[in-house]
Amino acid sequence: MICVVINGPTYQDAHQQIAKAAPYADLVELRLDGFTTLNFDALKTLRLHFPIPMIFTLRSKLQGGSYAKSEENHLEDIRKLASLKPEYLDLENHLPKDFIAEISKHTEI
Repeated sequence: MICVVINGPTYQDAHQQIAKAAPYADLVELRLDGFTTLNFDALKTLRLHFPIPMIFTLRSKLQGGSYAKSEENHLEDIRKLASLKPEYLDLENHLPKDFIAEISKHTEI
């Protein structure tokens, strides 16, 4: 299985990167913490345009990523990402179990 990491940093860049990767990849990981903005409408559009399975990753600075907002904002943004029902949602191991249980309800298809 081949997974290609998509770093953006813009949604236009991501669109081009996915278009290049899709013929060769089984899935793509969107490293959303590296994007210049977190735009949920643009994510919806990417998902509609490309049928390839996607992993949404929003890694905090604490865990080696680039997401610099507060932990409260981080959790809220993960909730919003889960509501988009990605095939995969990459979660950090320090997240509270009750939070993971809460968002797992959103990811069921």
